[in-house]
Amino acid sequence: EGSKVDDQAQSLSMLLFSSWDYTINSQDAIKKQEKSTCSNFKDLLCELTSAQKHRTKKEKRILMALRGLAWFIWAVLVGGAITAIVFIVRKSNSGTSSGFLNVYGPTIALTAINAAVPFLIQQLTLIESYDIGRTEQYVTLSRVYVMRMISLLTFIITLINNSDNEGACPQLYWGQ
Repeated sequence: EGSKVDDQAQSLSMLLFSSWDYTINSQDAIKKQEKSTCSNFKDLLCELTSAQKHRTKKEKRILMALRGLAWFIWAVLVGGAITAIVFIVRKSNSGTSSGFLNVYGPTIALTAINAAVPFLIQQLTLIESYDIGRTEQYVTLSRVYVMRMISLLTFIITLINNSDNEGACPQLYWGQ
């Protein structure tokens, strides 16, 4: 028990006293280094305090249920994004006119989805109540990355399956 406390104190002192880079000259770099050191210090303090936090079985069950609900909401958001992409690409390919929305609709939809859905995904971690901020960041980044890759893959596959570009310029069609 005593060595564990010594290790924790040592990690805090190492971070505090050895994290500064004395070769920094610009004011902007100094501010970034300060923010980085403060963030690392807060993360380390959270890790140390969360190790001491004990939950009852009921609290653990509620927490797991909330995290399961958050993952379910994420799956619904990704499914909705996929459905919207497929619908818009099929609708734009079924039209005979070359109007603005038929040409640029899928691109606009993909951009809107990739801008709006990550904001909603970021809000999911509020109900999950992770003890460590770093874990919260990793979960959010993973969810956003997977959502963007799935939406891009869906977009490409739907374009390939619904391409009926007879008489149209293929470079223009695939370039969009």
